[in-house]
Amino acid sequence: MDLTRATAQDIGSALDRMGVTWSYDDDGDVRVRFRSTQPPATDAVFYEFDTAKADFSMRGQFLNARAVPQGNGTIMWEVPPDSGLEPTAVAQKVVIVYFMPRRGQMEVQIHASVAPLGQPQPMHIRVIPGDQQVRSIETEFQGFVGAHDGTQFWMSAAVTGTDVDEMQFSQLVRTTSQVGQAMFEGPFTGWMYSTDVS
Repeated sequence: MDLTRATAQDIGSALDRMGVTWSYDDDGDVRVRFRSTQPPATDAVFYEFDTAKADFSMRGQFLNARAVPQGNGTIMWEVPPDSGLEPTAVAQKVVIVYFMPRRGQMEVQIHASVAPLGQPQPMHIRVIPGDQQVRSIETEFQGFVGAHDGTQFWMSAAVTGTDVDEMQFSQLVRTTSQVGQAMFEGPFTGWMYSTDVS
């Protein structure tokens, strides 16, 4: 695939061949959503409103709990005792990746959201990783940089190449998922929205 001239349809076709579900966003770019009900993509999480701010700012942290199946078919989550935090909910770590064809390259944006399960009304928290975690991601995944606009945070990269084969593109997709999962490591802040992750 020639990423200097690829269209959203070209990118979608490559994802189809990989068996990855995708959709178009409102701008016509390609959106892929990674979420799972299985650990580690689902975990116990602590979160609370940041009372120092007069908005819907949140702060929290995933607790790296262990899922223990019970005899009655339910799951109990065991939180490490050294965490010092009580879980607020069990939540999915949702990663949304945008593949955006642009002149001469393809831009990638990775967003992370916490989607608590079993809520009476669907809600999610758009995640802003801590500064230390952002630096760690930028070091481990060369070419990805953190960016924000005051209401949301994302990791971004620009990718180019005139002869990108299926294996290279598949590796890029896997890397975007890994970057997204890394955004959940350590304490985070963010904003709560009372809608499901779309």
